[in-house]
Amino acid sequence: MPNRILKESICTSEEIDKLSAFQETVFYRLIVNCDDFGRADARPKLLASKLFPLKDIRAAQIEDALRALTSAELVITYTVGGKPFLQMKTWDKHQQVRNKVSKFPSPEDADCEQLQSNDIICNQMIANVPVIQSNPIQSESNPNPNPNPTRARDALSVFGAFAGEDHDLAVALADYAQMRKAIKKPLTARAAELICGKLQKDFRREDWIAVLDQSVANSWQGLFPLKGAESGATRKARAMAADIQHHGAPMSPAMRAAVDRIMREGEDDA
Repeated sequence: MPNRILKESICTSEEIDKLSAFQETVFYRLIVNCDDFGRADARPKLLASKLFPLKDIRAAQIEDALRALTSAELVITYTVGGKPFLQMKTWDKHQQVRNKVSKFPSPEDADCEQLQSNDIICNQMIANVPVIQSNPIQSESNPNPNPNPTRARDALSVFGAFAGEDHDLAVALADYAQMRKAIKKPLTARAAELICGKLQKDFRREDWIAVLDQSVANSWQGLFPLKGAESGATRKARAMAADIQHHGAPMSPAMRAAVDRIMREGEDDA
């Protein structure tokens, strides 16, 4: 986790002065636990264990603190697919953004529902989200605001959700998205979902980053087996043959022909 910056101005902040001692502690501990975009999973039980691992803090206490932080306009809370998240306001004014992709969905992907019971409607919540200019990929991905931002999704948000906590995979996916844009074949959200599906279906998990890097290095629009690597079809055929031999069952001519055909198709794909 990168180091976070706390400025002397917090001592004279009227917003922070409205908080109780516990609420202020929650605020500071959120700062050092948020991802590089100032976002975090806002499930109270999870936050209680993450922010106070050595103390017995109840989820209800975290819920109360989040309500206070929201009322003080220090934090934005929102839901995506019914799951709560939070965004620290004015994050880009005080912290440095290093990662290209957030670990958590953006408020732009939010459902029109709030974790907290307050008077802020969905469109107001989106309007208050800070634009993090330190991330050129994110700012360029949607130069023209969608008239309905609560439903807006782009390739980077899809990739960010897919990568989850895997920073290296997130970087590889962002580089791939940049390359597609450079060759004038930009990815839509749907295309990004298909890319994620292809990675899961056609490649081993440990090869995903190498497969993406290979396409970036060669400016390939699609994803292809690593050069010199055995294809998934070939591995499947070898596993089938090995399983049959392990159980001592002779391979019929038809079964042998099927295995050979799968292996030939795998070699052709490579």
